This record gives sequence, structure tokens and C-alpha cells, in this order.
Amino acid sequence: MLGLVISQSLAGRWATHVARLRLVVGMLLNVAGLLLLSTLGAGAGTVALTVYFAVREALTTPSSTPWLRPGTCDGHPNELASPH
Repeated sequence: MLGLVISQSLAGRWATHVARLRLVVGMLLNVAGLLLLSTLGAGAGTVALTVYFAVREALTTPSSTPWLRPGTCDGHPNELASPH
């Protein structure tokens, strides 16, 4: 019972710090990805790794790519993309 209380207390503390939670989740996903890659062949592993890093980059740095933001084109407002 004491172990459950301690683990829930620690989980609550970690959940309040989003940066720590993202770091831990990212590390767990990296380990899971490496384990998955170890089960694949060389060609499929290369493709999976390329897709993984492309998706990871797209999800973790959206603000550094202004051309991906809705309503902008090369960082400038785009009249064609505006909802008006």
C-alpha cells in the first residue's frame, strides 16, 4: 500500500512538470523504437528510422518552420490561406 501511495505521489509531481514528462516519454519512445528496429531487417530498419526521425522533427519543432503554420507562406501572412 505504501508503495502505491509513493508511486502515485511521484507520478503527480512528474505530471505537473511538462518538460520532465516530455523528456521521459521521449526517452521511452526512443528505447521502444530501437527495440523495434532491432527486430527488422536492414532495409526496413533504415526506412522506419527515417520516417521516425521525420515525424519526430515535425512534432517537436513546429515553431521553427513558419511555412508549416496555417495561414502563412514563408513566414508572411497568406491571403489565400486566410479563413476570411
